[in-house]
Amino acid sequence: MKRRLSVLLICVFNLLFVATAAAHKVTIFAWVEGDTVYTQSNFCGVKMVRYGKVEVFDSQDRLLLEGRTDERGTFAFQTPAITELSIVLTAGMGHRSTWRLTAAELGGETSTTAGAESPESTPESMQAQIK
Repeated sequence: MKRRLSVLLICVFNLLFVATAAAHKVTIFAWVEGDTVYTQSNFCGVKMVRYGKVEVFDSQDRLLLEGRTDERGTFAFQTPAITELSIVLTAGMGHRSTWRLTAAELGGETSTTAGAESPESTPESMQAQIK
């Protein structure tokens, strides 16, 4: 009986922990327009990440620039290099998300798969998801 109660309590705790962790998932989206990269950051698609730290790395993991999101969860910057970029958002308390842009998306060399956009990943559809 005591063992069953322990197993039940562990299961309930795990369910509560997983639900809480999923409720705080952070996401960063990025897209390119001309020579500018735009980002939008939010928690679970609802609450914007205000003043989150954004770092931009090249393909060699060198830090190219950093900044903070504004009160609407946005951050924009001029393309620092035509290379694959990793855009990392740190939103505090261990919340972290990464978005990768290929050189092709930044206007560099193209390949058959690089830069191909699905309807779900166009800037218009990302903006619609955010609203």
